[in-house]
Amino acid sequence: MTTNSPLAAEITPDPRLEKRTRRRFSAAEKQRLLTEADALAHGEQGAWLRRNGLYAAQLSDWRKHESHASYPGRSASLPKGYRHREVRGWRGRSQQAP
Repeated sequence: MTTNSPLAAEITPDPRLEKRTRRRFSAAEKQRLLTEADALAHGEQGAWLRRNGLYAAQLSDWRKHESHASYPGRSASLPKGYRHREVRGWRGRSQQAP
């Protein structure tokens, strides 16, 4: 095989694809998306999530944040380590004997 073949050519990556960033949603966007998701008929949410590039867990987290902030005297953010404690609680329950 010669070095001039097209297979030996170096591939140059597209610089736009090199740096991926996490999407950020404003509070208004989250509220709009939650309202849209709640208005869907049974069985349509999966396709809607795929179209919008979202996961069901994101909606669940946003709802938890929203309900947490709705209590008087609480800030909009959840306590530090909230998600970690929640997962640890699930592990503890799953390891207990029935």
